[in-house]
Amino acid sequence: DVVRWLTKNGLGISRYAKLHSNEIVLWILLDQE
Repeated sequence: DVVRWLTKNGLGISRYAKLHSNEIVLWILLDQE
């Protein structure tokens, strides 16, 4: 799931989150359903 992916890829997540924060929020919301 998304949380596992974020944890697994934690080294690059800071830069990625800055570029794709909106997509990440959507993924998290969708992942909870």
